[in-house]
Amino acid sequence: MPIEKKITLYRYDELPEHAKEKAREWYLSTIYWPDELKFVIEHWRVIADQLGFAVDDGPWWNLDHDTFYIGRGRLYRTLDSELDELEEEYAHNPDVLAIVREVREIHWNFYASIENGKIESFNLPSDYNLEPNNDDEEEWATYYEQLKKFTEESFERAKNALHDLQKLGLKWLQKEAEYIESEEAIKEVMKTNDWLFFEDGSFAE
Repeated sequence: MPIEKKITLYRYDELPEHAKEKAREWYLSTIYWPDELKFVIEHWRVIADQLGFAVDDGPWWNLDHDTFYIGRGRLYRTLDSELDELEEEYAHNPDVLAIVREVREIHWNFYASIENGKIESFNLPSDYNLEPNNDDEEEWATYYEQLKKFTEESFERAKNALHDLQKLGLKWLQKEAEYIESEEAIKEVMKTNDWLFFEDGSFAE
């Protein structure tokens, strides 16, 4: 003889707090973070490109270990017009503006390769605009000294810019992840999907 059994289901906001916690844990366990945070990475990549950083591998990140770095890439001193656009677009963002200032101080002909989040090698070819137009040894010695100074300064600026750019990516990912895990965001997701739960917070499939 069939037995009819009544089961009561609840929306998220109708659950008691201990059941909400279980529902939250279930929801967060279903998240595939690379997809959820993809738009943040794409936004970061656009800025990296405007700053002259070409990312060939990565960026690789792990929020549990607070890591974010370019696996392999290159840095070319970008055009001032690109930097001008960034300054105008992100006038409200001191993090981006600080990186722009570092990049501006890099010599226009500087090049660097990046491996595992660090400057692997770098080069500053001859600057023909500064080369002496004679064979005077002292003038050439001064020129090479200038070139060495520009190279060293550009290397330090590039290191700082790379460090800050990667730090910016991590900061943005952490901020978005913090929002996704917030009660405000979880409530919105539960409501939008109209999910139902058992009294103990188990998802009613």
